[in-house]
Amino acid sequence: MQLSRIADDMIGGEVLSATKLPKYLRLSNAILNLIESGEMRPGDKLPPEGALARDLPASLGTVQKALGHLKTLGVVVRDHGRGTFVAGGPRPTSGERVPEDELLHFRFADDRCETPLPVYARVESVDKVAGSRADPSTPWARFLGADRAYVRIGRRINVNDEFEAFSQFYLPWSRFRDLLRVPLDELNGISLRVVLGRTYNMPTLTFDQRLHCASLPAAATGAMGLAPGAPGMIWEIFGRTYRRQPASYQRVFLPSGHRPIAITSSV
Repeated sequence: MQLSRIADDMIGGEVLSATKLPKYLRLSNAILNLIESGEMRPGDKLPPEGALARDLPASLGTVQKALGHLKTLGVVVRDHGRGTFVAGGPRPTSGERVPEDELLHFRFADDRCETPLPVYARVESVDKVAGSRADPSTPWARFLGADRAYVRIGRRINVNDEFEAFSQFYLPWSRFRDLLRVPLDELNGISLRVVLGRTYNMPTLTFDQRLHCASLPAAATGAMGLAPGAPGMIWEIFGRTYRRQPASYQRVFLPSGHRPIAITSSV
């Protein structure tokens, strides 16, 4: 979301110069400009109210009033505990929920830490990407080994309708290129680890994990509806199969303030 453009519209851009409107209307019009221009699309998540109030010339009350006005117009949908989204986007369905017994990594704890929260996985893209073992910007190639290319599966991970994460799952092209022909909705709501084992006879037997906090890349912030460069956690998962051969490489991007994760040490 282009917060700088919203600020310009509010302070001295076309919205302000057209007429002297109340600040909440200037803010709602500026957001509407982004949506009408296609810079924000149906289903995109707006930054949290606190972030908007912090980064824009508007108080929290003004932000809330502006978002409420957009909701009245039918422009946005506001879900308590989940956030504000541009109207018209797909919502999580029961078919996208990952069965609890298939959850290995996305085990976010509830307040009592008794059972993992519901997780919904929606595949956004399956594409072909390059990579070189010598290139530090393509860690999937360093782990999976040399290949003609790699399959990348991009997924939005919705946790209990409270927050979203973004996952990039990488596989060797030579063995998994036919995944590009699979309809995306057939990959929703399932564990990709389970698919590898059942369909390709390449079960994940062991894995290593690495976590660190950093500014999230543009692909992640765009998918999660966060401001560019927003801080978060980057979670790398290195899956291995028979004879400890590399099987899959996954990067999961999590927003700051997410629920605690139950880290497992084995499959």
